[in-house]
Amino acid sequence: MPITITQEGYARACGVVRNTACARLKNIVPATSGLPKRYYVAAVLPTLTARERAGEAVRSLIDVADLEDTLFVGDDVIPVCQAFEGWLDDEQRQRLLDCRVDFTAALYNTTVSSEIWQFIDALHLKLCLHPGICRFVTTGDDADLPDFEHFAFSFALANARHFESLSSKEAA
Repeated sequence: MPITITQEGYARACGVVRNTACARLKNIVPATSGLPKRYYVAAVLPTLTARERAGEAVRSLIDVADLEDTLFVGDDVIPVCQAFEGWLDDEQRQRLLDCRVDFTAALYNTTVSSEIWQFIDALHLKLCLHPGICRFVTTGDDADLPDFEHFAFSFALANARHFESLSSKEAA
């Protein structure tokens, strides 16, 4: 389910040469270990120039990105998600908040255990790695948003990790 892109896809979407793409992505941790290197779209969006961001680069990146057919978004993705959230403008941040509210309400309606709630902060951050949510947050296109009532519990089960419980880290 994570939305990822290669250096070649990044170069094509942004209209830059491969060397420029390589230079921009050199400090981004790849989402996969194999070749070609794949990067979370949420991780590469902050590398765009202001002109690219104002143009069609954001939509192009999402359009050429690849989608994995899994709910699991990966381990150690919290820094990627936090950087993505810091990159968002006010309108995009509001759309992400709307998704979080819908996710939380759906999770509340489908969860009988209170255990999952210790992971809610990390789960809220990880939502941006879902292709439909990433597209909606960055472009306003809601065509691929998940049906939160059917999505929330499965996403939470697949992505809740004890070592990423933000609330327990803050309490410690």
